[in-house]
Amino acid sequence: MQVRKLSYQLLDANLIHFVASGAHTLKKGGLFLREAYREIEKHSGHEIACQLMENSEALLTGQPISKEMPERIKVKKLWSIVL
Repeated sequence: MQVRKLSYQLLDANLIHFVASGAHTLKKGGLFLREAYREIEKHSGHEIACQLMENSEALLTGQPISKEMPERIKVKKLWSIVL
């Protein structure tokens, strides 16, 4: 669950530009790109999922990728005191 949480934080901060699979683990679990894009669409919307797919195609064809200005990752502190 920690990997998912970190992935969403990176996605929300515009720090993810591509989605990839562990093709080297094909025998152990297969490719899960379709499921990954579904999760991204649920979390961030259709536009972001499409942008990531288009970036992968742009990378393969030598075109520029689309990216947003990065933001700070928002971290919730366990013991925050507001003064």
